[in-house]
Amino acid sequence: MNACTILLFVRWPEPGRVKTRLAATMGAEEACRVYRALAQQCFAAACSVAGARVVVCGTGAAPEAFRHWLQGAADYWEQPNGDLGARLETMFRRAFDAGAQRVAAIGSDTPGLGGVEIAAAMEALGTYDVTLVPAADGGYVLIGTRRHLPELFEGMPWSSDALLARTLAVCAQRGLSAAQGPPQADIDTEEDWRNFSGRNEPSE
Repeated sequence: MNACTILLFVRWPEPGRVKTRLAATMGAEEACRVYRALAQQCFAAACSVAGARVVVCGTGAAPEAFRHWLQGAADYWEQPNGDLGARLETMFRRAFDAGAQRVAAIGSDTPGLGGVEIAAAMEALGTYDVTLVPAADGGYVLIGTRRHLPELFEGMPWSSDALLARTLAVCAQRGLSAAQGPPQADIDTEEDWRNFSGRNEPSE
């Protein structure tokens, strides 16, 4: 998968600016600690995919700050302004313009999405136009394509339980084949965190 690029979307870990739903019950400092640990685990998972080019797509700080925090990525890009769809579209286009043949984006708060799951999703792009790993809440935690498909990011119901269904509907309308991996839970609330950390808390 030498022509495979994994885009890690991550926010700078600053108390009060990350995991606000978690912070509402756990406090800003603890929520930030959790977020930092989750992001580091997701970064390590992406970096474990053999042959993949990992790009950290950061917001909330300059690329150089992310370079010091999440060391070892192939590159560090600053997320543009706009909603999530606009940012995804821009980063996918940039990756394909740089020569990638398969591109996937992941977030930074899905501890169950390991290197094996990411690699399987990328491998599916050898057969399918689009690869998705559903989220337990009706969204998705990974989306990948083998060419630039801006229609997958335009007018989508971001942060809603309709996102996955709408994405699959667009694929069907455009004649795009789509693969789905096993659903994964992301960490949004204290209950999510306690359910996960009771099994395997990521380390700092």
